[in-house]
Amino acid sequence: MTSKISIWIKRHSIALYFILSYAITWAIWAPIVSSAQGWVKWNVPFALYYLGSFGPMLAAIIVTVLTEGRRGLGHMFGGLLKWRVRFGYFAFSVFAPVALLIIAMIVTRLISGIWPDIRLLGKADYLPYLGVPTVMGLWLL
Repeated sequence: MTSKISIWIKRHSIALYFILSYAITWAIWAPIVSSAQGWVKWNVPFALYYLGSFGPMLAAIIVTVLTEGRRGLGHMFGGLLKWRVRFGYFAFSVFAPVALLIIAMIVTRLISGIWPDIRLLGKADYLPYLGVPTVMGLWLL
């Protein structure tokens, strides 16, 4: 016999996903925001900011386990490894952002007269520098 909670979860799985997604993300980001605004005197590393972007993925895993169990989780991750598109589409999805970056760099060179510093890719004043390979790795996730 299924409980009322499990019935509610199955009926409202999308709502639960969004609630969990925001809750997980902001549970990670709230200490950073509180520290940056001066509301608390904690020394919170801003590198935690990057972990908050995994909140939606964790919410999807949790909701899948709650609604479909381990089999649903296997089905979800199994779909990641199935090749369902032609290689050309895959290559386009990977190389189009790189091509747009190169075009933007050329346009910047034409307008300003100097090449943009590629080493600053992914760098923000308030976040630790990750480097180009790490930024590209996070982008692929």
